[in-house]
Amino acid sequence: MRKRAAKTKALVKKTVREYIDVFKELLQAREQNMTTKKSRVRAVSKEESRAIPDEEIRQLAYLKWEKAQPSPKSSNEFWVEAEQELNGAT
Repeated sequence: MRKRAAKTKALVKKTVREYIDVFKELLQAREQNMTTKKSRVRAVSKEESRAIPDEEIRQLAYLKWEKAQPSPKSSNEFWVEAEQELNGAT
């Protein structure tokens, strides 16, 4: 009886460790993906506009965000959209 319990316990520990490892890999992949997206968004926003005041972009981005709720988009994506829209209008 004790041997079976010990084997079951060892199996559970192994399974939990495997799940933890997979979870860590998923978190790392997500962080890398988010970092890549943020750097792309920053690069685009820096290249596209310096003439438009940040306050104007902020206001339009907020309006876009407010209309889109609930939205899976990040605030950076709304900022870039607003910046692009204002650049096209100038």
